[in-house]
Amino acid sequence: MFSTVNGMAVQPGDYDRWMDMHDEIKWTFARSMPGTPHYYMVKNKTVSAELYDLAFGVNRVWGEPGKFYSRTQLYLPHRDKEGVRYWLMDRYPTTAEILNMATDGKQYGVQDAPVTATDGWSEFDEIGAWWDFQYREVTESDRATLWKLVHGNIPVPKPSMIDIGAGTGTSIEAQAAASTSTLAIDPSRAMLNDLVLKFPQIKEVYPGTFQDWAEQADPDRQARDVVIASTGSARYLTPEEIRTAPTFARHLTLLSFYTETPTYRTSLPDTHEEALDTARSLPKAQSVTKGGWTYVAIP
Repeated sequence: MFSTVNGMAVQPGDYDRWMDMHDEIKWTFARSMPGTPHYYMVKNKTVSAELYDLAFGVNRVWGEPGKFYSRTQLYLPHRDKEGVRYWLMDRYPTTAEILNMATDGKQYGVQDAPVTATDGWSEFDEIGAWWDFQYREVTESDRATLWKLVHGNIPVPKPSMIDIGAGTGTSIEAQAAASTSTLAIDPSRAMLNDLVLKFPQIKEVYPGTFQDWAEQADPDRQARDVVIASTGSARYLTPEEIRTAPTFARHLTLLSFYTETPTYRTSLPDTHEEALDTARSLPKAQSVTKGGWTYVAIP
């Protein structure tokens, strides 16, 4: 379990807690949008801040990406009530105040958003909704370093990418590759949900571990220009996953490790030392430490 900040976390039981509260909420009908009939609640006005924050976290973790015409939203279907679903007006927890609810299940536009649902619960689901705002330790200098390490070591100006432990999209933010040419792999639904909200152009998402994906993937058909495990994601890879990653890279594999133990805490298996030693032992591997990260580049 993570050591969390200011109560910014979601627990598995919060899903049922929210679903059981639907009938207790005073919903207001949105008269200003008769073409898309729905209801809403407002933080600190029609509901308490505590109840709204619960709804925010549950929606961001268990919501399903869907389209409202060109815009990507997270829609959370009610567990028992057919057609009822919820969505937020803002992905930023500091400014989000409205939660919407519709009862007809109607969809608008072509529904081509990627699927982020996973088979189980990831510890990163606890804090994924707040990751960018409270937990992520990445600076502009870190993003610049990531860009240089990628584009300084490959001959492709617009590379395609497999992003292992993609999280909320640091590698895309650093322009290591565009969202349209990225396969994002992550076992946390909450992290992937934030990723697709930030980058609605992304189409390829694998909600699971790199090992699970690699076992059914074909390197000859599914290789990309670059394989990246950024912002310390390589810390949690097994030695076998480290050795497998370069088989899917046409030009470069870039693995990132924390130089120090992260400030947040998790009981996830930490294979850091063994994974780092394995990465450094691969043919032509080069290691460099910049800021809070140790990068191993394998051409």
